Amino acid sequence: GLTVLYPEKTVTSHEELEAALADKTIKTIAIKGIIGSTNNYNIYTLNRDDVTILGTEGAKVYGTFIIKANNVTIENLAIENKGDLKGKGSTANRSAIYVYGESVTIANNTLTNGLGDNEGLSNAIQIMSPEESSLDKYILTSNTLTGHDNQWGEWVSSGIVVVQGFTSGTVGGYGYAITATDENYQNILKNNTFTNNKVDLGHQDWEGGLTVLYPETIVTNHEELESALANKTIKTIAIKG
Repeated sequence: GLTVLYPEKTVTSHEELEAALADKTIKTIAIKGIIGSTNNYNIYTLNRDDVTILGTEGAKVYGTFIIKANNVTIENLAIENKGDLKGKGSTANRSAIYVYGESVTIANNTLTNGLGDNEGLSNAIQIMSPEESSLDKYILTSNTLTGHDNQWGEWVSSGIVVVQGFTSGTVGGYGYAITATDENYQNILKNNTFTNNKVDLGHQDWEGGLTVLYPETIVTNHEELESALANKTIKTIAIKG
């Protein structure tokens, strides 16, 4: 059947963006202008492989992208997600981009948080895989992730969070293991700009209860070391001083 490889499809509104994401003939979507507002956040879902979403100069979307596909690219776009206010439960508004796939490219985007100073949770990017995968298949580069610093009790917001061993209602599936090396983590931290996030990069395994695979826990005294040794969620302890 017909696939339009060129020209790209330019969209300027919520309705046009939704229609383009659903149109199987469109492989490249160019977003022009500002879609949504601080009073109008929307959820956008893509269920097709091999699609590129581009922002033209000054393009911004208020809302969330849920990518349930492989080999998708999101590039040159500003996204502000709404986040989840304390007491409002877990919703699709929590992250700017959800990835539920075995590979993705997210490059040159600016991801900000709409919660302001309110208590709650807001992540820039959440990555899960429907099959076992490895972190080097997810190309995350030249993005600016700013202001995901909200907290809700013991739970904190993240710039990028990799999640496995968990069934997500938002993406509609189980997250299988995503293997990662320290080099993978360091490349993500080096190749993106993180500003004022509670956690810049996290990797969580929820199989049998939360285990924090990354970042390491830094301890500086006897009490902190004892606490970290007893904490079943901590896998790496770094002793400083």
